[in-house]
Amino acid sequence: MSKKQDTNDNLKGTFYLSMTIGVIIVAVWASCFAIFMDRF
Repeated sequence: MSKKQDTNDNLKGTFYLSMTIGVIIVAVWASCFAIFMDRF
């Protein structure tokens, strides 16, 4: 039973980590896009 709970926590942590990285990538892309649009 402990093993299943451990795996579930690990998957949840991986999910949150990937979501955080995704948000950072989108934020960087959006800021670069805004700078690009501002120049033209």
